Amino acid sequence: MTHRVLSKAALLSVVAAMALLLAVSGCVTSVSSPQRGESQTSGTGSEGAFRGRWWSFYERGRALFDAETYPEAAKDFQTALKGRATDQRWARTYGLHFIPEYFPNRELGIALYLQDQLSEALQHLERSYEQCPSARCAYYLGKLRVDMARESGDDLEAPRIEMASPPASRLAVRNCLLQGAVTDDVLVHEVVVKETVVPIAVPGKEVHFQQQVALDLGTNRVETIARDLAGNETRLTIEIEVDVDGPAVSFDAPSAKGMLTGVAVDGSGVAALEVAGVPASLSLPNDGLTRFSLDLAKLSLGTGIQYRCFDTLGNQTVGEVPGLREMTGTRADPWSLSEPSRRAGGAGLTGLLIGSAVAAVDTDSTGPSAAAAGLGFRRLEEGQVFRREDIAVVLDIDAPSAPAKLRLADVPLQFVPNRAFQTVTRRVALAMGPNTIRAQLTCANGEAFEVSVTVYREPSPEDVPENLLSLSIIGEVAQGNPCPVSLPDDYLVDALFRHLTKGKQPRFRMVNRSNLSRALLEQELSEALGSSDKRLVLGRLIAAEMISVATQRYSHTLELTIQVSSAETGALVGSAEVAGRVENLDDYDRLVRDLALQLVQVFPRVEGEITEVRNDHEFRSSLCKSDLVFPSLPLLVMRVTDPAWNERDKIREARITKVKTDCSVAEVVSGGATPDALTAPRKGDIVVTR
Repeated sequence: MTHRVLSKAALLSVVAAMALLLAVSGCVTSVSSPQRGESQTSGTGSEGAFRGRWWSFYERGRALFDAETYPEAAKDFQTALKGRATDQRWARTYGLHFIPEYFPNRELGIALYLQDQLSEALQHLERSYEQCPSARCAYYLGKLRVDMARESGDDLEAPRIEMASPPASRLAVRNCLLQGAVTDDVLVHEVVVKETVVPIAVPGKEVHFQQQVALDLGTNRVETIARDLAGNETRLTIEIEVDVDGPAVSFDAPSAKGMLTGVAVDGSGVAALEVAGVPASLSLPNDGLTRFSLDLAKLSLGTGIQYRCFDTLGNQTVGEVPGLREMTGTRADPWSLSEPSRRAGGAGLTGLLIGSAVAAVDTDSTGPSAAAAGLGFRRLEEGQVFRREDIAVVLDIDAPSAPAKLRLADVPLQFVPNRAFQTVTRRVALAMGPNTIRAQLTCANGEAFEVSVTVYREPSPEDVPENLLSLSIIGEVAQGNPCPVSLPDDYLVDALFRHLTKGKQPRFRMVNRSNLSRALLEQELSEALGSSDKRLVLGRLIAAEMISVATQRYSHTLELTIQVSSAETGALVGSAEVAGRVENLDDYDRLVRDLALQLVQVFPRVEGEITEVRNDHEFRSSLCKSDLVFPSLPLLVMRVTDPAWNERDKIREARITKVKTDCSVAEVVSGGATPDALTAPRKGDIVVTR
């Protein structure tokens, strides 16, 4: 490893830096908060002469490092470690004074690495990453491990891949999260999942990875490739079966004796069938069909004569029991309950006492719709508008003979064999705009039927621009040495804005900083990084829920960070950081792109359910720490308006105030858009992060 000789200009900069430290010990800036929602006051607490405290040595060491005097910088970091040995963000000096970042192990490790003292550097970098992970540490730790592995030259074994999820090979979703671990005798260098390179924070002997994967209906072969530094490669292919079809259900003709029977079939297995909430008995003969039966006397008709059939993955088929409908009657009605009767105007109707009500059983009917022959969609109309990613499409088959072939949305669909009357279901994905859904049936006698309908998808309430979380990047702060790439003024802010507004469905509603009521000085931005009161002041200058400041620091490598705070409370709520070498504008833009992606991940799009309503303004929800939510995060409160299609509307806005391991607490901050939506939150309402 080679390094350039210290120039006269660099020596002068060391002298200047040391003189500055003697006059004012440290410059107060910050890169992130130690805990979301916590306010801090920053300061080295060493204004005036150099006092020889641990933080004084750390600040001087950073200045010496910037001047590339690595041996002297290493000595100061070693002295700082004697006073405080733990790397951390917002290290308390005294009273309420803090250093925004204190990483003596990391900086000492980098200084030693740049002096070719690899073993000692490894100890300090690994310790720093264990104590407080940072992008700068990850970058150098990865480079160091690669250098040491190449020097050893004994990487002989291929990596080993172990998958942790998905937990099953058959899923009812079109997207799944693949998680696993790769181990190697020397160094895992690269992981690729379904032709997508998975980012590795730090190359090592064991690397954990996760990647969201889009799946097709049917069998998917998903390949994971792991490579080590020597080029040894391992490939692992898993098969994932995607089943989004509900069971096919066919009823027998209702029995005058009051028994409801039929058959169901599903590739994943039929788990349950219930009528009006009452479970039916299931049996599985050798023919692969599930037979069900239910005594109608167990039903209460007040809930409607509706059935639900579930498979083992949770897919369901919903419909009404054919030939069975509630009639106006009581126990006193002079109906024959055992013989067919033509009363109530229905040929072949039998009066049946179910609970305390009288129902009509059409013993001639076995199909979903005796009036319509062939094939038809249920409750799906031309031009219908949805706001969901997929919908459950129900097909009623009432054919002259049993089906021989059935397709829905251009994919074969399972059906009950040898049954001309049945109902089948599939969840069909919808793209934004118009979607034509087509079903085709070929019967055993050769007759063919085809139906199609065009429906539309619009953005869901949580995806319309006015409901997105509003964010403004109000400025940038430069630290350390000048960036080696020549950049226009405010390039970092403009590039971040550009990356965060890309795509069809951006995560934020970006508020351009040109809307600021006045221009901001860099000194104001620097002070706001460490003061909640000053962040509150800046938050009032622009109409955004979240404000952020980007920081650029060059010290042998480039670090880019962005710190986000709530404009309402001034609390720090999140940050993101990246680090790497930059030699040209493409390198710089790559880091900015990675920073934007990390920032999006800081604000998860998750949903939960209200589990307890304390009063009109406060409630508890199922969102918890494992969902990565945090205090000050805005929410939408949603209510299901059409249970059949799971359509929902926004009724309120809220903000999380407290997060626990098993729940979170939120307060209502505004109402919905229409007067009838201004109802109080209810238990069971949905909450979605904005």
